[in-house]
Amino acid sequence: QALPAFPPLGEITVGALRRVLDRWSGKKTPGSDGWRPAELKDWSDGLLRELVCFYARVEEGGRWPQGVDVSLVAMLTKGGTADPADRRPIVLLSAVYRLWAVLRSGEVRRWLESCGVLAAKGAAAAADAQAYDLAFALDEARRLGKVIAGLAVDWSKCYDRLPLVLLAFLAKTAGVPDAIAGPMLSAYGQARRVAVDGMVGELRFPTCGLAPGCPGATDWLALLMWPWLCEVRRTGEDTEARAYVDDLTGWNAGEECVGAVGAMVECTEAFSGDTCLKVNDAKSRRFATTPQARCDLRESGGPPVTDC
Repeated sequence: QALPAFPPLGEITVGALRRVLDRWSGKKTPGSDGWRPAELKDWSDGLLRELVCFYARVEEGGRWPQGVDVSLVAMLTKGGTADPADRRPIVLLSAVYRLWAVLRSGEVRRWLESCGVLAAKGAAAAADAQAYDLAFALDEARRLGKVIAGLAVDWSKCYDRLPLVLLAFLAKTAGVPDAIAGPMLSAYGQARRVAVDGMVGELRFPTCGLAPGCPGATDWLALLMWPWLCEVRRTGEDTEARAYVDDLTGWNAGEECVGAVGAMVECTEAFSGDTCLKVNDAKSRRFATTPQARCDLRESGGPPVTDC
């Protein structure tokens, strides 16, 4: 589904940089460029003017020069175990990149909001509102004895599996300006060192993966998930669908809700093949409000069926 054209890019100014720096915490971790956000906050207007010119050159060339072209990946513990899979990678991009990305990702976000891809109330408010709306609909259906059936999809290691070539294709197809897509994807593809428990690995160039820690990472996911939402909403007249980052949910309240869920499963399988994403079988579920609908769902393929 075509999106409206991206509006003209705003000008990066000293004042805009200063407003972002004023909001930054001085405790933010530095990237491999060595600059701490607290130090950037002390830069004079003259230095920030030089940075404005630097950003203009980067946007024109679509890449970051030596000195800000390496990232560190910090492997943070999640569940407290020694299992390598029980770690959450955070990419420590350079502070100079992050400052630029805050400004440009803000423009991407406003564009996505104007297109309807993102809710205009902000990510947290949108997540709460979406969860409440679905919970209310399910409770109302149970109270009235009506049937709702749906599919909840969780992607396994979503950030890590996305091919960078797919993101480049997505940017071009959707109409994201080269001045934004070029530097961002250049940063995602630049050499990285993994740092864990005091040890640092050798430099490697990734071919897949968003950069957790980039201000624009969740906006790329919103744009990526938009085709899934559009296709799922076409599975039935009474079908609704929502996305929060990489968590997707579709449901149908019509007489053909079980068949609609089957179409959602097929859509998800095709989407998985197109994007190289893998469904997290342990967390994804099909659901329905009545025993008969749950029984009907179990007769077809897809994630496990649960009550709701």
